Amino acid sequence: MSKIVQIEIKNLFGYLDYKIPLNTTDNITIIHGPNGSGKTWILQLIKAVFSLDYSGIRKAPVGEIAFRFQDGGHFAVRRHVEEHPGLYPPLYRPEWIRPSFAKLIFSYSSKRTKKPKEFTFELPRSIDDRGRHFPLSMIEREIPHLERIGPQEWMDLSRNQVLSAQEVEVIYGRRLPWTSTRETTPQWLIDLTKRVNINYIQSQRLLQVPTPGTSRESASRKDVIQMVELYSGQLADKISKTLAESVKIAQSRDKTFPTRLLRGEVSKVPSESELRKELANLEYTRKQLYSAGLLDEEESVPLPKKAMSEMEKKVLSLYLHDVKEKLHVFDDIQTRIATLMFLINSKIEAQGKSLVIDRDKGFLFRSKFGTEKILRPTDLSSGEQHQVVLFFELLFKASNKAFILIDEPEISLNVGWQRRFLDDLLKVIQLCDYSILMATHSPQIIHNRWDLAVPLSGGVKE
Repeated sequence: MSKIVQIEIKNLFGYLDYKIPLNTTDNITIIHGPNGSGKTWILQLIKAVFSLDYSGIRKAPVGEIAFRFQDGGHFAVRRHVEEHPGLYPPLYRPEWIRPSFAKLIFSYSSKRTKKPKEFTFELPRSIDDRGRHFPLSMIEREIPHLERIGPQEWMDLSRNQVLSAQEVEVIYGRRLPWTSTRETTPQWLIDLTKRVNINYIQSQRLLQVPTPGTSRESASRKDVIQMVELYSGQLADKISKTLAESVKIAQSRDKTFPTRLLRGEVSKVPSESELRKELANLEYTRKQLYSAGLLDEEESVPLPKKAMSEMEKKVLSLYLHDVKEKLHVFDDIQTRIATLMFLINSKIEAQGKSLVIDRDKGFLFRSKFGTEKILRPTDLSSGEQHQVVLFFELLFKASNKAFILIDEPEISLNVGWQRRFLDDLLKVIQLCDYSILMATHSPQIIHNRWDLAVPLSGGVKE
């Protein structure tokens, strides 16, 4: 992965230019400014560029965005749009058929390239612009997660956005048998954008429209998914897959145990004191996994105090080796679950609540006020849900070394939680090695770390 060290924006809204140096020490950069300074547009544009979402780049009200990498590489995308008057005034002609064209000009240069690489993508004006005649209803047949909501509009359930006919062709042209995009993205551009693994955490975090594949009968624009419940189920799935992997290893090791023992797989047998210490460490690991909801609680069986024979030490050594290998598959998920539980419980324990993990259900919340009871994830306050969803996305949805974009992390958080947010984020970065760019209106989020902040249009006051 390549690390971005500076982002430059030109002609945002036609008059704003920004240079955003990214902090490479703490790996957190905060852009802040008043409403209308373009914070969200900047995050969305970065996401569109590295997703090669041509339609998303076209929509952005910006002239150019450029990225400078740590290795000296320079990547720029320039947006060129021209409008041409049609037969009718724009008032009577929908945008999707208005004669216009847009060019996206991608360029990349580095110390290794003798000549800058360049690629121009000309976006089509509309599906019908090219004289193709076909029933537009066929689009839903070819792409099931597009739902037609108007004469020339579709709801894209996978993106939670409305697309025009033009945008359908730009995004899904290769999947439509009667269309083809005018240009093919060059391999160098595909490889370049893959160097930066982007994860975008939007300000609207608690709800989501149905995912692709939802039946037409149940999928409507009014249906929404509670993200905290969705992520609870996803955590249960992750635990289930990890358990299955552990069982598979255990079965393999148990099956070959006698053969490996008699074959003398243990070449060097540890001392008795070392074996007893290893067993104690193993019991501690089991307790940690139980606390994370990954294993059932088991009663520990202490070893007899009598001295062990060489054969007993050999058997115990091979057994400990097999159990450590079986439990090793839990290392990553256990660390992430423990971090999630710490970050959430340190905030909600004052309200008499605690997060616990259930292998079958995912998140469970225990309330200690009055009669102790189990709360559903959706019983939490909006601020509590925002914390669970945001940190779950950071810990379980993004891959290590990703470039994370976070929009308005302060939503629904009280002042105390806002002031703690950066410290919590630093704990996650230590674990996952992320680079983070976030946008905020809140001086409380920045707290005492104004060294990480880059103001836009004057910024916000301390």
